[in-house]
Amino acid sequence: KEVKIIPKNSLSTTNVDNYNVICTTENDIFINNNKIQKISYFLNDTDIKKIELLLEGFNGPKDILDCFSEDLFYYGDAPSKNAVIKCLYEMAYKQGLADEKLYHSIMNHENVTSTYFGNYLAIPHPEIFSSETSFISVAILPKPILWDDEYVDIVFLVSIQKNNPNAFKLWFYLSFLISNNTTLEEIKKEPTFQNLSKVISKIYEDLF
Repeated sequence: KEVKIIPKNSLSTTNVDNYNVICTTENDIFINNNKIQKISYFLNDTDIKKIELLLEGFNGPKDILDCFSEDLFYYGDAPSKNAVIKCLYEMAYKQGLADEKLYHSIMNHENVTSTYFGNYLAIPHPEIFSSETSFISVAILPKPILWDDEYVDIVFLVSIQKNNPNAFKLWFYLSFLISNNTTLEEIKKEPTFQNLSKVISKIYEDLF
């Protein structure tokens, strides 16, 4: 209902708790306050998606599908759990979505607890969410690999946008996918990004 532009030198006298969403182009403000989102001075597509999610959350299947990308999709063999994680991370890194800090956070989490979720599915994710936008890298393996004490043939590497409560709702929506063995089998039956998108759209169209 209200949009304000606040000069940097007025922030110290502004109660940020009075606002639902705060964005800044100033890097030092972003670093010193975890309630504030950093955006570019000239808005790009990533900034626009970030602001939309901050304001509205997930409003339809497209918002969930936007977390997936053909550039973050892999189908093929993998020798080990660590190799799959490295592959999925590197795809995100090449797209400018991940950095080494995120990779180390994912591996630290793997050393603490298993990310096997049942139904031959694993979901590695960082200890602390630190990415600028949410993304999901996907690997479908024709030959299952050992993931701790279980076998896995689908891997979702999930990174959720930091400092955005609405972004954390992605876990809720993912639960409908990861708990549905029939749906996961449909994804594996035709291991293409196009089929993955079609299956995901079908799952979520009834939720919105």
